[in-house]
Amino acid sequence: MKQKGIFSRLALVLLCLLFYGGLWAQDFTQLPPFKKANSIWMLATKGISFNTSPATMLPSSMPMGTMGNVSVCHPRTGQLLFYTNGFNCWNRNHQLMPDGIGLGGAGLSMQNICIVPFINDTSKYYLFYIKQGGISLSIGGGPLPTLPPGGFDYNLTYSVIDMNLDNGLGAIVPGKRNIIAAHGPLGDMMAVVPGNNCDIWLLTHPVDLPDVKAFHITTAGIDTTPVVSTLMPGITGLQSFTAGALAVSPNRKKVAMASNNGLEISGFGFGFYGTIGVQVADFDPETGILSNNMVLTDTSMAEGVCFSPDNSKLYSALITGMIDSSNCGYLCQHDLSSGVPTSIIASRYLIPYTGGSLRRRGDTVFLSAFRGYFSRPNLAGAACGFAPSVTTPFLPAGYPLGDLCYPIGNDVVYTFPPDTLTLPMTDTCFFRKITLHAPAGYNDYVWNDGVADSMHNFYSSGQCKVTYNDGCHTYIKPYRLNEAGAGLGPRDTVICKAPPLVLQAGTKGQVQSFLWQDGSTGNSFRVTQDGQYWVKVTFAANCTLTDTIGITFSDVQQDLGEDKIICRGDPVNVTLKANIPPGGNASWNTGATGQTITATDTGTYSVKVTAGKCVGRDEVHIGMGYCACQPLVPNAFSPNADGVNDWFKPVLAADCPVSNYSLAVYNRFGQRVFFSAKPEQGWDGQFNGQPSEVGTYMYELKYTGGVRNISEYKKGDLNLIR
Repeated sequence: MKQKGIFSRLALVLLCLLFYGGLWAQDFTQLPPFKKANSIWMLATKGISFNTSPATMLPSSMPMGTMGNVSVCHPRTGQLLFYTNGFNCWNRNHQLMPDGIGLGGAGLSMQNICIVPFINDTSKYYLFYIKQGGISLSIGGGPLPTLPPGGFDYNLTYSVIDMNLDNGLGAIVPGKRNIIAAHGPLGDMMAVVPGNNCDIWLLTHPVDLPDVKAFHITTAGIDTTPVVSTLMPGITGLQSFTAGALAVSPNRKKVAMASNNGLEISGFGFGFYGTIGVQVADFDPETGILSNNMVLTDTSMAEGVCFSPDNSKLYSALITGMIDSSNCGYLCQHDLSSGVPTSIIASRYLIPYTGGSLRRRGDTVFLSAFRGYFSRPNLAGAACGFAPSVTTPFLPAGYPLGDLCYPIGNDVVYTFPPDTLTLPMTDTCFFRKITLHAPAGYNDYVWNDGVADSMHNFYSSGQCKVTYNDGCHTYIKPYRLNEAGAGLGPRDTVICKAPPLVLQAGTKGQVQSFLWQDGSTGNSFRVTQDGQYWVKVTFAANCTLTDTIGITFSDVQQDLGEDKIICRGDPVNVTLKANIPPGGNASWNTGATGQTITATDTGTYSVKVTAGKCVGRDEVHIGMGYCACQPLVPNAFSPNADGVNDWFKPVLAADCPVSNYSLAVYNRFGQRVFFSAKPEQGWDGQFNGQPSEVGTYMYELKYTGGVRNISEYKKGDLNLIR
């Protein structure tokens, strides 16, 4: 019979995508590792710890004037591990890491650095950076390194930090410093987002092209061949994305891009090239592909972008020129909830305020240097709760607010935890044995009984399951095993008793019909003699099975009768007979081996009859006793407490069994003066607590006695004498 219900790998993948759609749509910034890893923001000269409420101010060795910055904390405890401005790297004690000076990430952008944890090693981190061409900063961190000409300009570059080094303070791994992962020119901006399969996507934007390059990071490392998405129509042109920002929505379905018009510095001169503005595209965390790009504004330089916690709003910080004495731009909100481009563009809400970079923590969106924040970013328009201020309830008193040279950092992102998917139950039908094959192409197959193989043999009905994984997700595939079979038992069967025998076809599955060797169609067959018998069972889907059995009767059941009692005085002469089938033999406890023996004495007699594998036993006890109990009844007694004849009581033999006993005494008026149902209890001549009168009384005695349970009745006169 062909096995059914085995999933193809493609079908399994599609099923998994449907099952995990809800799970993968959750806010990745609410994962516990993300919250703890980003609980401290180390900025220029100061740091902020959100491990306390309100937040706590921390010292920082990062010098003033630093643009890019990022820090990472332990994903379970929130303890600071290290931080960097892309040029130098400091440990949690605010000391420069060994070999952590002169990295290739110094530039003008606020998002040119990011930290990505290794997926399969919790102690290691990638430190990515993009160095902007023609610029190098050496501020408070040591001498400039000797770099090859143009060696890190606009390239995606990384170093590896191992927290096990330098006595647990962390250090750059030897030989893993300033490694070029991909050549540019790439814009000075990066964003990181978890994928669907225990992986991470690192998003970058080329300087001059309308592309987004998604670099895949897995347990195998960094795939240096990116997934390229060309976004047209979109913001494009010469150096349009030299600087700017990228942001990923919490549900990972959107990516926003800010173009800072390719601001380029050479000495003290500025150049502006290409188009500018903000755009947003759909993102697929399964493939890393962006699509359906939408340009929201193309007339203003954009420094920062950030999504609201519920994914419905997009915030951006625009530079438009001086609009008042203190502001040269706007904070902008677009409502994405309609999904209609014209409605989204028309929903723009502007706040005249210089923003810089934007970063969200929990339900709050912060501006650069904490000089303002949105307390209700899910709400539209003025309800978003923007508060420009020189103080904020989120920070400790005395925090130096308002310096635009303070960027606000980039988030550290972790993969979604491995998931377990229980697949639908598969029903299988089989004869006697079935070999199950788990879906091919996975790892670590283990069946519920411990067998570690992709295939497994089964011989009985029931349920089983196999567990396997793809290196990230664990799958549990259950099976229900239905044995479509019929069995009459062993092929040659000896029945150790006399006919008849009712054969039942032991069936499993959906039975349609039975057919026995004599043409009968019932679900059972009555066997009355030795012979060969078979049944053919038809199941659903025209599945049939025939089983045959040979029946031989060998009756060794023994019955020597009930135990026997011989009346005292009678001779013992009892014939006992064994039931011996052909080919059998008997063994009596007297030593006899014949079919019958004669018992001439009391005692226990037993027999054992053997015929092949059949054995029958019985025993009987022969005893002696009173056939009837004859009483001795006195005709007078003297209850005067002299110790002689003080009680009236019939006398019965001690070993004669008595039941249903009653003794009553009546006076001459017919009044009952005594009664007892106990043979051992007699009359003491008292009535109602007073001595009875001297005279004649009548007694009445009834009982059943002896081994033959003979009923006795006796009455007579009784004289009471004093």
